Amino acid sequence: MAGISKQQTSRINDVLHQIHRDIAGDLNGKKLAAVAAYSEQHFHRVFKTVLGETLNAYVRRTRLEQAANQLMFDRSSTVLEVAEKCGFMSLASFGHAFKAWFGVSPGQWWALDREQSIPPYLADKEITKAYQRIKNTELPAVELLDLPPLTVAYVRHQGYGRSIR
Repeated sequence: MAGISKQQTSRINDVLHQIHRDIAGDLNGKKLAAVAAYSEQHFHRVFKTVLGETLNAYVRRTRLEQAANQLMFDRSSTVLEVAEKCGFMSLASFGHAFKAWFGVSPGQWWALDREQSIPPYLADKEITKAYQRIKNTELPAVELLDLPPLTVAYVRHQGYGRSIR
């Protein structure tokens, strides 16, 4: 990432945290620029430089990917409920954006898993083994710990499909 400072990356990471913390919230440039402590115009330039896509494109893509996950794994929610949880103001705008991105309507995507007796993500033998281990394992009690600050790494995946792992 030549030309991108650690400070810029850190500020944009703060914005990404805000976006992912409340994907359905009001994620406009002015509010997010304030999180990054940049003017709005400068924020948009830095955001695109760091992530390679505009703020609006990133938010839209992230909301759609979140919705696709919920449609696959949250079998109790309707398409409308998923659209609302992911920040879409109307079912029509959600449906149009979803079909443009994934090539099928949200209802078709939602129905794909329900038409199959075995969910497609369990077709992978490694994933099936992991689910079986979890299912047959007594999980320990949860304990919350305060940890000192740590340096961590993350991977940002671009693109989406049913094969994502």
